[in-house]
Amino acid sequence: MARGTSLRHLRPARFRRSRASATAEELAARLEVLVAERQELRRRSASAKALERNRLRIARTQWELGHVLIDTHLPQPV
Repeated sequence: MARGTSLRHLRPARFRRSRASATAEELAARLEVLVAERQELRRRSASAKALERNRLRIARTQWELGHVLIDTHLPQPV
């Protein structure tokens, strides 16, 4: 049994669900734009800070997309 405080929060602030829910299609389109942006950043040898901001936006969008798909396909309780 672990004691003391956890070093990691269960849900970091940047990965909480947003109030305005987007559709899976909207999130997939946003993800496509972010990935293209990342490729352009890499092509231009962008700073590590710019790449990290983009990476976090990609990760958050993937996280949101996963939850939307789970909500869509998970059977609802009776």
